[in-house]
Amino acid sequence: MPLPSTGVEWAAAYGDSWNPLGIRKGLITNVLIRDYGGSTTNLKATAAGLNTAGWFSPYATDGLYRSDLLGSGFAGGQWYDVGALSDTGIKLTPDVSVEGVKVAQARRAQRWDITDENDEIEFVCRESNPIVDALRFDLPLANLGTEGAAGYTVSKPSESDLIERQIIALAEDGDQRFAYIFPRVARKKVGATQLNRKDPDDLDLTYGALVCPYVDAPVYIVREGDGWRDLGS
Repeated sequence: MPLPSTGVEWAAAYGDSWNPLGIRKGLITNVLIRDYGGSTTNLKATAAGLNTAGWFSPYATDGLYRSDLLGSGFAGGQWYDVGALSDTGIKLTPDVSVEGVKVAQARRAQRWDITDENDEIEFVCRESNPIVDALRFDLPLANLGTEGAAGYTVSKPSESDLIERQIIALAEDGDQRFAYIFPRVARKKVGATQLNRKDPDDLDLTYGALVCPYVDAPVYIVREGDGWRDLGS
């Protein structure tokens, strides 16, 4: 088709193409975690509580937080709150590697192919509690010691096994709430812990996403809250 002979200003053609109310931060962040157990922790099962899109959601139908996730009777096992996090918050890192195919007749690649694709989540536990101790040594989140108990002790196995988990990374900005949900992950890296007068007894954890055969997604996002719903008007 030929070019139009006359044009208009941006606002006349496209209106407000951006929305300042859509710019959000994770002003408050929390991490919930539990052990992965295959079909028993299927987040697409009706018993887990699915939203109108058919996905597990940490939010109730009114857009506020569900109160049943930390209960021992939750389908597939309860979720655990890791407690205080470092003020660095939660870091989500997509990692995609590509490789170009070249020919002898040109300097530029003639096509690009994805050779490696992963997703990572990193957070720093700032609180010392039995849940964090289990995560430090990659132990199952079961039969945890009692916080404050006399003689409390937790030990690292002589040979560790990777314990697969599920993670809900929650963020809140006013009346907008959003969650990055990892249906299946395994620990990828543990950062150093420094004991001194400056640094807390932190635990820096990085988990790599794995595809859950029941959810068939390495990670997904759920957005909720009145602030989010008001954008629909």
